[in-house]
Formats: sequence, structure tokens, C-alpha cells
Amino acid sequence: MNTLKEQMLDKIKTADHAYYALDNPIMTDAEYDSLRAKFIKAYGIRDLNYVPGEVSNDFIPFKHQVPVISLSKIKRTDTDKFLKEIKKLWPVVYEPKIDGLTVVAYPNKDGSCKFVTRGNGKIGEILPNFISKYMGTNVNNTGYPIRGEVYLGYNEFKEINYDRKIKGETLFKNPRNAAAGILRNKECSPYINKLNYLCYDILGQDISEKDKLDLIESKSKFTTVPYFEGDNPNDINDMVEDFYVNYVDGNIPIDGVVIKSNLNKSLEKFGFTNHHPNNAFAWKDIGEKSITKILDVKWNVGRSKITPVAILEPVELNGSTISKVSIHNLNIIKKLNLHYNDTVEIEKVNEVIPQITRVINREENSTPINKILYCPCCNSILEEQNGQLYCTNKNCDDRLIREIEYLSSKEMFDIKGLSNKTIKKIIQANLIKDGPMSIFNLKVSDLISLEGLGPKSATKLIQEINNVLSVNIPLSTFIAATCINGIGKDVGKILATKYRTIDKIINACKTKEDFTTLYGIGSETNIILHSQDFIDKLVYLLKWLTPKECNKQINTNSKLFVITGTLTKPRNYYKQLIEKHDHKVTDSISKKVNYLLVGENAGSKLDKAIKNNIKIINEDTLFSILKKG
Repeated sequence: MNTLKEQMLDKIKTADHAYYALDNPIMTDAEYDSLRAKFIKAYGIRDLNYVPGEVSNDFIPFKHQVPVISLSKIKRTDTDKFLKEIKKLWPVVYEPKIDGLTVVAYPNKDGSCKFVTRGNGKIGEILPNFISKYMGTNVNNTGYPIRGEVYLGYNEFKEINYDRKIKGETLFKNPRNAAAGILRNKECSPYINKLNYLCYDILGQDISEKDKLDLIESKSKFTTVPYFEGDNPNDINDMVEDFYVNYVDGNIPIDGVVIKSNLNKSLEKFGFTNHHPNNAFAWKDIGEKSITKILDVKWNVGRSKITPVAILEPVELNGSTISKVSIHNLNIIKKLNLHYNDTVEIEKVNEVIPQITRVINREENSTPINKILYCPCCNSILEEQNGQLYCTNKNCDDRLIREIEYLSSKEMFDIKGLSNKTIKKIIQANLIKDGPMSIFNLKVSDLISLEGLGPKSATKLIQEINNVLSVNIPLSTFIAATCINGIGKDVGKILATKYRTIDKIINACKTKEDFTTLYGIGSETNIILHSQDFIDKLVYLLKWLTPKECNKQINTNSKLFVITGTLTKPRNYYKQLIEKHDHKVTDSISKKVNYLLVGENAGSKLDKAIKNNIKIINEDTLFSILKKG
């Protein structure tokens, strides 16, 4: 039986073969990088000190004059390692990392070229066909082999797949797969001139990166990658981040940024391994992307709003199969101009929540995704506010289910035994007559008639429901029980701490006090709190519930926290713990934030916190801060 080391090494080499030889990846970049990192941590780099890739028997082999090696990688979120490497290599230039195929242009005496694949880094293959404009003489007059990346732009990718669909041919999976298929075709592909070639290196020349690119531009017909010179090592992280964001939404497929030392003889100074040079590295976006198709859109009815959910062709993303994603609201549909059957790119936000980021391809005569006019459950006319659809029918079955689920949850009334299945049975039996609070009118005799509920379980559930009526509930919970979108327990706590009693809160709403003076309440929430609907719901709740006075004093020493990354316990645990000590938690980084609590795989919030000089803390430091008060 193979050892764990052998199994891991076999997985890595199998993935290398699938990616470089077959152009058909079997795992995502993030999964591959993670597996490789785990192997190196456990067993060292010796077994991986090779250039992934191989030579096929399809074309004439060619020995590279200088090894064509890879780049080491640093994750976008690993800021400390990034800055340490930058300072070592300074001064630096940075350029987009093109997601294509490496090709080296070896010059002949007349300036014509042999175009050679990277292969295994030592031996590549001479391509019989290449982009027409580079097939003549005087193409490369530098006297040196020039390295570049062949890629297919997103727009050209759409055009080619559209053409192949009309012809009944198999569609390409993604731009890189398409570029490989076109370039490695033994017969000259009709799409060959849709490809692009961007150059970024001269093999065997240890001069500054700027001088290399200038030489390529002046002595060849090739186009070089766009690049920028770093101004200040302390600002370079923000500059690279902005550079990446600007390029990632363009037509060129990129998967990171390449940072290189701009010193003369930098390779001599920093050296190299069999796998990568030490005078450059790739800054990689940790967010993995996949391409899939929108098959349909379902409109989910929530407590108040209607949310569009895209049904997708199942696709692997960061180790999980994604078959649907929330589109959130109409504004996103409009911004992305989404149509049914669109081929789209998806990625995970903070490696957790999948979302659609762009349209890759659109079929001819495709139908745009338009807003629905009627509730999919009760057929009531929907209202639209700020790109969000709302069902205003308080007796809508789906809406009632979601509202009662919310009220019975542990965070609200904690009614044990009131499951989604039971709630549906109660509503289907027409036992809810006047909104979600009608659950407090239920009797044991009502529940016994429901399938699956006997006298014992019915009695126990009614006792659980009545327990809510027998106690004074926290004022913040009472406010959240209005089930109005945007008014949760966070807003409830702010109002409860400020006004202490429900009567004072209602009076403040009626007199239209400016709630935006309270931290955590914005202009939109202020409008909701002034609305007659909110006031009416508070008065309505008083028929059923008794809120207790809030005795908590406003903490003048309250601190503002943000939480990011994977911690040892669920994020909500830390949020509740922080709030229990009269501090606040927010989702976004600003200069008002005092602390950023960081776990593993922290995202861009860490970078922003460093930029704003916000104190970075771990769990132990958090407990120490809270203990001190």
C-alpha cells in the first residue's frame, strides 16, 4: 500500500498531467495550491522541485536553451509574506499574470521564429502553426528567445463557442482550454488569429525587467505585457490590489499579478531552484472561479422580500458542487445584464458564499431575466423598493412560514418543537388568521388534528408557545419581532439602550427623532423607524408580548470590532461575546473600527485594516481585552 506521501505526490503529478498535457484540469487552482503547500510543509520541496508539464509525441521536440521554469506563489491574503518578499526584491515591477499557455519565440537569422511550448521546462515542442502576423521575417530581431503567453480573450472565447455551437461542435470549457485546443491543432485552426501573444521575458538575459520589455518592444513585432514600477514598498500592496482589480474585469483572462525585481543581474543576486527563480513571484487571488450556465431562476419568498436564485449547471468550486446561487436583488440582474442560458463565471465570497461575477457567453435570441410582477406563492402584486421586491400580503403562506420560523428560532423566542414541517402543516390547515402572532392563539385541539402530532406532542408545543407569553421578553427582541426587513436585533439593541422602554421608542418614532445620530443606524433605517407601518407593528405586538425595560447603560468606552477569517468557533459566538461586554461588531472596515479579530485565511479586510492602522488581534487577545472590560 502506498504511503500518504506517495499518495499526495501521485495526486499532484496526476493534476499536473491533466492541466499541462491534457488541458483538462481535475482540480481547481486553489485545491492544487493547497495540496502542494501541505506536501511541502510535511515532506519538504525536494520531490516537487521540477517544472510541471510534459512533452507529447504530437510535434517535433525542441530543447530549450535555458530552462523555462515556473514562479513561486504568494496568496493574496498573505500580506506579511508579500511585504517581506517585496522589500527583499525592491525595486520591483508588477504586471498581470496571464491565464494562458507559455510559448517561447526562438529567432532564426532572418528574424523569423520557431514557436516552442514550455513542455517540461527543459524540452518543449515546435508548434507547426501560430498567429499569422508573427509567421514572417523580422519578427524577433533581439537575437534572444522571447517568452510570452498565448491567450484567448473573453470576447473572442464567446464568439468561438457561438460559432462551434452553430456547427454542432463541442464547446470549449474556458478561454485557456480554448487557446490550448486551437494552438495544439495539427491542422491550422480557423480560429488561430483569434489568439493573442503577450511577451514578458528574454531567456538568458539578466537585465532589469524594464530594459527587457523595452528591448522586446524596440527589436521585435511582439507586444509586451502592461507593467508598472513600484514607487514605495509600503504602498505596493494597495497598488498591486488596485492593479489586479482593474485588470481582472477586462477582456484578458488573468489569475494574479507577477512581481519581479527590477535590478540588473537580479537572477545572479537571488538565484533560482529547479522549479522557480528567486527574483520574482506570482501574487495569486485566493478566490477560485468556475464557469457554468444559468438554467433557470427561482424566486424565493422570504420574511418580506423576494430573492432571485439562479439555478445552474452543477459545477465544482473550491471543493464543493454548486448548483444554485443567490442573485440577491434586481440591481445585480441589471448590472450584469443577466439572461437565461448565459454562460457565467462564479466565485466564492470569502471562500464561502458563491456569487455570479460576470457573463462569459450569451446565446443568440436569449431571453433577459426580468422581474416578476406577482408573488410566486400568493399571486399578490409585488412592490419594488431600491431594486428589492416585496410581498405585502401579510397572510402569504410562504411569507408566514419564514416569519414564524424566524420568531421561533433560538435567537428570538426559542420555541422548541416548532419545526418548518410543523409550521407548514399549521398554515395548510388555515390555523393562522392574522399574521405570525396568530401562533399564540393556537390550542392543543388545533394541533391534535394535524398529521403526525398526537396529544402529548401537541400539549408540549402549546406549552412552549405559551412560555413566551408568560415572561417579559428583551426589548431588543420585541423590536426585531416586527419582522420588518432591516430591523433586526442589532437595531433593537441600539434603540433599547438609548430609550429604555417601548413607550419612549414609539414616541421617538412618532415625533420623528433623528435616529442617525445613534451609531449603527443609517438613513434608510431612519426612514423605516419613522414609518407608520413600523409604529403600527409595535402597537400590534403589545397585544401579545410584554417587553421588559432595558437597564443597560450606554457604554461610553465601547469599542468597534470586525471579524474575519476562520476561527475555532462560529463567528456568531464571538459576535455575541463582544456584544455581551457592551462593545459593537460591524461587517466593514473603516477608520472608526478599533480592532480586527483575525482567524485563518483572512481576506481583504486584513489588508484594509493594516492600511488604516487598525489593531489586529487574535482570539487570546480578544479574551484579554474583554476581561479587562
